[in-house]
Amino acid sequence: MIRGLNKQVIVVRDTGSDYFEEAIFIVDPSVRAADADLAAEAHRLIAASAGKSSRKQSRKRKWLIPAVLFGSALFLALGYFLAQIL
Repeated sequence: MIRGLNKQVIVVRDTGSDYFEEAIFIVDPSVRAADADLAAEAHRLIAASAGKSSRKQSRKRKWLIPAVLFGSALFLALGYFLAQIL
């Protein structure tokens, strides 16, 4: 049983993240702000946390596969040349 529940909740459905469909914010009851200000702050928090971190990870992974392939090819070529010399 729940008594005295009086919370203002903001649900943001367009998070811009590949991992999260929606974000739920529970507003502090002592804060008096316009709905537009609260929504803008919620979007700012989402952009500052979820959106940027997933993009940084995908950028790091883009160069990983070509680097591994290049390193492997270099290692095989070096082994081939050493085998020819010896």
